[in-house]
Amino acid sequence: MGKKQNAALNVQRKNRRKIIKVTAQVVVLAVVAVLLANAIFDFRTYKEPDRAAWRQDQGFIALSYFGVGRTGTSKLVSKSQLDAQLKALYEQGYTTISQQDIIDYYRNGKKLPDKALYLSFEDGRNDSALFAQPLLEKYNYKATFLSYADKMGNSERKFLQPKDMLKMTRTGYWELGTNGNRLTYINIFDSEGRYIGVKDEGELTSKSNVEYYNHYLMDFIRDENMIPLENRAEMEERIQADYEAMNKVYTESLGYVPGTYMIMHANALGSGMNQLVADANTEQIEQLFGMNFNREGMAFNSQDSDLYNLTRVQPAPYWSTNHLLMKLHKDQGQSMQFVRGDKQQADKWELLGGAVEFSDNRFVVTSPPSQAGTVYLKVAKRLT
Repeated sequence: MGKKQNAALNVQRKNRRKIIKVTAQVVVLAVVAVLLANAIFDFRTYKEPDRAAWRQDQGFIALSYFGVGRTGTSKLVSKSQLDAQLKALYEQGYTTISQQDIIDYYRNGKKLPDKALYLSFEDGRNDSALFAQPLLEKYNYKATFLSYADKMGNSERKFLQPKDMLKMTRTGYWELGTNGNRLTYINIFDSEGRYIGVKDEGELTSKSNVEYYNHYLMDFIRDENMIPLENRAEMEERIQADYEAMNKVYTESLGYVPGTYMIMHANALGSGMNQLVADANTEQIEQLFGMNFNREGMAFNSQDSDLYNLTRVQPAPYWSTNHLLMKLHKDQGQSMQFVRGDKQQADKWELLGGAVEFSDNRFVVTSPPSQAGTVYLKVAKRLT
């Protein structure tokens, strides 16, 4: 009996160890599966701000980046440059606002955060989404991703596709917007005055030899003498057809039309262009979109601004962080805490005007608007 009992106990111990081992393996596999799923599907989500605490009603700033690359180019800001600029805004208390926050502000009188920022990325580029996403997560920022309708389902790999855009929006960090249906140019003249006419983006890859052109929605189509080739009804029908095409593409590919429009090109609609063309655009825009950023160059939108005549600034790739902060200070009037960079280097210099950032034995001086930015090297005290 004793031998049988010992044998039974040994079997029980082995079974127990086997169960513990299997359970541990299952737990490890489950953890690995969760980590893998997070890496593939990105389960991190945006944390909504406490809107009940918002009290500000003066307005908001809008920043719109053309594109983001691994390293900077003549058109794209680098991911490190974008990080530095968003970090500076985050540390000064800027909170991103959504499209609905802007609509509620203008239509329903709702408040905004003390420092309100509307952030967006134009042109629909894959790299913009890839490099901006980790920074939105890092600072819990929301942004609008803008595309062109004719790139939906397009084989050009540099543009993000509908399924990816929809996946991005599910994280809460992204909303969608549009720059329009397509980039097509009209009334083109080359540098020698020859009339070229109408060309799509792919047919006019370089404008180095172009003296004059306009965007598809910005004028009548004209001949070599700049006389309209279409009457008013034909112009209105052409413009309406372009918006209808945009509506159809987005509805079929996304299930809805994005709420924000940033018309191409900026600073034209309602500012010196043909009024009949402006009216034709305005009618379509107000039917299709919740808001339109019609202007570029000024960052601040006040309480008196129009939902269909909003403005944004596009930071250029050559802008330093302090350049952006100085621009926002000028546009909005709020004080800014400028970036100093390397403190050990900065302590050797005296700042007389503007802002200065030190990095890698170099420094960048940013002057105030219409003033000089000045620094001088401090003189070391003589030993006595």
